[in-house]
Amino acid sequence: MFNLLKYKAILILLLLSTNTIADTKQLVRFIVPWSVGGSVDSVTRLLAAKLEEMLPIKVVVENKVGANGMIGIAHLVQNRSDPYMFAVDQTNAYLNYFIQRQNITYDPFTDLAPLAHIAEQYSVLVSHPSVPIKTYKDLVILAKQNPGQLLFGHGGIGNDGYVVMKMISAKHQISFNEIAYKSGADSFKDLAGGHIAVAIANTTIARALVEQNKIKIIAKFSNRAPIIADLAGVQHSNNIVLFANRGTASGEFAQKLRTAVNDIVKSDQFKTKVEYLGNRALYMSDEELAKTIKTTVKSWEIAGLTQ
Repeated sequence: MFNLLKYKAILILLLLSTNTIADTKQLVRFIVPWSVGGSVDSVTRLLAAKLEEMLPIKVVVENKVGANGMIGIAHLVQNRSDPYMFAVDQTNAYLNYFIQRQNITYDPFTDLAPLAHIAEQYSVLVSHPSVPIKTYKDLVILAKQNPGQLLFGHGGIGNDGYVVMKMISAKHQISFNEIAYKSGADSFKDLAGGHIAVAIANTTIARALVEQNKIKIIAKFSNRAPIIADLAGVQHSNNIVLFANRGTASGEFAQKLRTAVNDIVKSDQFKTKVEYLGNRALYMSDEELAKTIKTTVKSWEIAGLTQ
């Protein structure tokens, strides 16, 4: 009887101790403005798991999807006094300022602070196997021979496919028959079915469809990684960044989180896992990140997206 009571007492103490440890973990929220299972979401969840190993925190990833990422970022900005809320988004978050001026409720340049660079998201130009092109140069030639005829699908204004299409058009003075879908996933579905000719995809999505011989990769776009020689200066990558509210970015916790994220991004294990997802984990200093954002905005300007 005594031993049973003693066992129960020890069990209660262990449970209380476990709860106390759990209670000491700070709850941190990462807002992801994109769907579960997508590239940004997958990278964010990898990062969250590693952060929980390094810091006494519990990271909750919340997907707040819609309006080309504006719903999620607006939620972060609305909670500007919360030092434990952050967002993981693409550098395209800044593009909404130019192309969604009538709808955007915040200024990404003044309300957001890029805290740490996480990964470079590759884009690939893909086509249906029936389209008679093998290279990027072939696409340009075909588009010039058939102005405004080649069906180019994308996930709506501001979508990565939309941005690259505009950059290609501006660079080579060519035009496409632009087909806007509700999402990039919808455009890939139609591409695989042969209803459109070309589209832009991230490598995560493209890999499976290529293995099924439903699409073919024509070229890879990146600002830093080796790219196909005939891209003729068209460089594009959508960088995945950890954002904080401008007012909380300099706080003690935000800076501690920033240091931890940078350490994780530099680790070989994280790099390998992110590479498998079709991205490249890449550390950037504050100066490099600021320059990357500036260069990206400049490329939008050249493509006529900032007018």
